[in-house]
Amino acid sequence: FHNFDTVVEKGVDMEDFYLPSLFQNDDYIKRSYFVDGEKYDLLSLNAACTDHDLTGLIIWPISEYLAWFVARKVNLSEKSCIELGAGSGLPGIVASKKAKYVVLTDGNELVLSLLERNLALNRGDHKQEVRRVCWGERSSVEGFTDYFDCVLGADVVAWPNSIEPLLQTVTAILATDGAFYCGFVVRALSTERLFFQKAQEFGFVVIEHDDTFLRTSLFSEDNDATPNHKVDNIPASIRCTTQKLRVLELRFRDPLSVKRPLSFISDHPEDNKW
Repeated sequence: FHNFDTVVEKGVDMEDFYLPSLFQNDDYIKRSYFVDGEKYDLLSLNAACTDHDLTGLIIWPISEYLAWFVARKVNLSEKSCIELGAGSGLPGIVASKKAKYVVLTDGNELVLSLLERNLALNRGDHKQEVRRVCWGERSSVEGFTDYFDCVLGADVVAWPNSIEPLLQTVTAILATDGAFYCGFVVRALSTERLFFQKAQEFGFVVIEHDDTFLRTSLFSEDNDATPNHKVDNIPASIRCTTQKLRVLELRFRDPLSVKRPLSFISDHPEDNKW
């Protein structure tokens, strides 16, 4: 066809000429990330995609921050762990060094493909797998045969209408004595307030962790609080970011009476705006 008018006149469906690959950037670069002395090789993009569903194709400072928290503060020995909205998967891959079973999840097929490649670059001795999980979707969680001791999520609270589906999924898969560690960045105060409100409604208590888990390495070994100007290999993306990076820990307020979701967003597609 010589021009768009000719296409219209002939009644051609433009979807026949739509190639999604033309709009997808998979020009990944392999980088090495050092987290608390361990090296991890990951593929990612240099710049974020405009599609909010593909923002996980780059590694954000909050992902590195959560990965350091997992490495230094979370006891995963003989425990199971799942990362939601994993993107490139750094926190979950760090967790796989210690946990007996780790699942990296996302809802986008392109991101899942990247997760598979990154997991292959960092295979450990324990069981690891990649699975599609969409928040608020019943079928995504029904395939799991047991609850998870630890749930991870980096920058998963970005849009107000994603909060309830996210918490539905966490409530459905988290063990009664487990913890959801959320790498949190405030982009809108209204979204932050809504998250804390919904977390309370879902029966969670929220504990905020300060950044002392990073600062402990910035002092000399004799604990005299003398600054060590060599600093260690904490990445500049964490030290120099203008964003306030936070880790929130969510636990069930009453582990003996956890109310698992009886209804999911996916059960009511006519009301689903996510």
